[in-house]
Amino acid sequence: QQCMKFQAQARSLRISMSGWSMEDEDMERWCAWFKERLEWEADGLGQEIAGKEVDFSDNHLTGKGVSRLLRTLKACRITVAVLKLHKNWLQEGAALAEFVTNCRGGLRELHLSHNELDEVGAEEICVAAANSKQSGRFCYPHTITDEEAPYKAPLWLRLEQNYIDHVRLQERLEARCQKSRRNTQVFCSVKSNGCTPRYCSVYYNSDPPVLHLKYLGNQKKPRGSREGQSTTADGNEPAPEPEAEEQQPPSPRRQSAQAAEASSSWASGAKPSKQPSDAKHSGGSSGS
Repeated sequence: QQCMKFQAQARSLRISMSGWSMEDEDMERWCAWFKERLEWEADGLGQEIAGKEVDFSDNHLTGKGVSRLLRTLKACRITVAVLKLHKNWLQEGAALAEFVTNCRGGLRELHLSHNELDEVGAEEICVAAANSKQSGRFCYPHTITDEEAPYKAPLWLRLEQNYIDHVRLQERLEARCQKSRRNTQVFCSVKSNGCTPRYCSVYYNSDPPVLHLKYLGNQKKPRGSREGQSTTADGNEPAPEPEAEEQQPPSPRRQSAQAAEASSSWASGAKPSKQPSDAKHSGGSSGS
């Protein structure tokens, strides 16, 4: 009950599964439990449910586990506004690209920092957002209508601290968008606090870009380099960032006893206790 909160009257849902040490096998069991639980609470799955936030950050999920999650969300007719998958072990982008396309502009934030994506996987996701259409119109930048005057905002996509060659990614994205005849700016990668999930401070006087890729230049060093170091656009080690929500997952995997504790306790709502080895990760850099 602690990990999911369903509001029957509004037919809205929040899922909070951050830091449960979940692996792909745990996701299989969780999805079976979740579907049965939601069907009971929602009195059936015949109507659409608004997923305000789905948070599976700080786990041990690969593309297999994430694909299982996304299939379950679709089967339960859940439209997700905010999806948090940072601090996992994602390497592939195909399943997430398909998910972005199927959201048809309903997705507002996608958090994928501190994973193992390269520019190929990142390109799949970015292109899916750039080409996503609803009723013949591009979905991003999306329109925010809960203010006095409607305005447009990019998709908030966090991709820092992966294995992405950000220069090559930009070149590939610009080429792909030209083929699709998109005349707008592809993305904003500002490092300041001015840009938020609801507002682009860089392009406020013109059409906002498709994507917000904040801190994109802050990536892990290529595999084989000294562990624990990352680089910025100029090749230097990154300066501390203002937020600390998305942090580096522990590697190697946490003790098997902790994983066993997590997989057997989420249904009862008893969140696993942190191990001493996690203390060094509690104050890492990067944002949401």
